[in-house]
Amino acid sequence: IRGSEFGGKTRIDPADGVVDLQMAAKRANLQLHDAEQLTESAIKQSKDLEQQTGKHHRVSTTGHSLGGGLAEHNAHKYRLYGESFNAYGAHGLGMGVAKGGHFVAHVMAGDVVSAVSEHYGQVVTYAKPQEISIMQQSSTWVAAKSLLADSHAMSNFTGSDGQVSVLDHADAIRLAQMNQSIIEQYRNEIHTTKNLVVMGLNLNPLAVGTL
Repeated sequence: IRGSEFGGKTRIDPADGVVDLQMAAKRANLQLHDAEQLTESAIKQSKDLEQQTGKHHRVSTTGHSLGGGLAEHNAHKYRLYGESFNAYGAHGLGMGVAKGGHFVAHVMAGDVVSAVSEHYGQVVTYAKPQEISIMQQSSTWVAAKSLLADSHAMSNFTGSDGQVSVLDHADAIRLAQMNQSIIEQYRNEIHTTKNLVVMGLNLNPLAVGTL
């Protein structure tokens, strides 16, 4: 499932922006119903193929950013395996999605979106040298602004746009482990600030009620 991108060749869709704000403020996802229908259709097709061929066809979920949150939710709901990339975590949406499960959530250390909400399944963190350098030299929100587009990009994982995939380099995981303390401080501050913002929006429902 496609997710939101910030900057670069792909601009964030305004509709995705509305959904992102609704997810943060109201713990709701306006695209969830469509995602569930897509998953149910895939499960049905898998069962039909199994009847025709006698072979089991596994259905799994995956997605990036907003799409990754949908992938996490549907993997939990339909008991599927899946993997998300810099997702808005589904556990933090408060829709009954567990924290642990047969799922892998891949996140970049400097990514803001994946830091604001807790994830379903196992979280694997990757880091690049420039992320750690910026975190060490800047306050959390100065660093977040600087890293917003680069750290969130799907190309970190696909290896496109001239980048090498962090999935192919154990050094990216080792760097994150070596700098676990500063990464946790950075991501925890983002998560805490999001919660304070949400409290403010909930106290003033007019801020999001007309979206």
